[in-house]
Amino acid sequence: MGASRSSCDTSERPVKDESEEDSNPSLMSILMPTLTANSTITMTAADFMAFCQQLISARQNQNYNTPADNSMYERDIRAAINTKAVTTFDGTDYQTWRNDILVDAEVIGGIDILTKNQEIPPEHLSALEKERWLIRKKILFRRMLQSLTGLVRPTIGTLELDNAAALWRKIAAVYGISLAEERLNITKELTTLRVKNNNYLLYERRFRYLAARYKELVRDPSDILHDLFLIGLRDYQKAFVQTHLDKFYATGQDPISNINIDDLMKQLANRADKPKGF
Repeated sequence: MGASRSSCDTSERPVKDESEEDSNPSLMSILMPTLTANSTITMTAADFMAFCQQLISARQNQNYNTPADNSMYERDIRAAINTKAVTTFDGTDYQTWRNDILVDAEVIGGIDILTKNQEIPPEHLSALEKERWLIRKKILFRRMLQSLTGLVRPTIGTLELDNAAALWRKIAAVYGISLAEERLNITKELTTLRVKNNNYLLYERRFRYLAARYKELVRDPSDILHDLFLIGLRDYQKAFVQTHLDKFYATGQDPISNINIDDLMKQLANRADKPKGF
């Protein structure tokens, strides 16, 4: 999430007497920002993430003890995810859309549905917890479907109703970059990531996100050296190197298969201009 302003304003919040608060407030009762005089609302990225954490905490502390509470649970989950506008996806900026949907999933406690490819409730959940899991899956599926423009929907084929994980995979298969390219891009960003405009918190959040994702993609310490070598080539023998990168990226969402760097080094050395007397 960048340093741009989001659509919430924390400048004026009404003070609420503690005696008026319930011990387990509904998400609907969390204090929302008020409009400014010109009817616009703003919030820094840091404030927005803090607000999301407030919603998550309230959701976790809410008591939903019986199946009869399911409708209230679903209402509150919808309220949580609707605190930010849906990010529409027209097929041109997959990574931004992906990151925003992951934020939505995190807010409602459903991120494992996407990142762990969960199509059915985990076995360790109780019967009641499984019902709540199904609610989160349904809301997440419909949130993603709502975000797709008319041009994108026909490209992802037949959909299985309320299967958020399957929809997530289909969109990634059509529009997402391969895991190999994602890992290389993350390595590149980590080598250039800096504190900008004295905004340390934004830098830390981005670093933590990149580091966590990188750990998921790296299988061996040699992967780091592999990626650093490729990044260091920059535009050297660009067309030739690109043929190797195309093969590297071709694995899509399958496990990453590294380029044979020793072999690539030999080929590049043979193609290099040799200075006199070398």
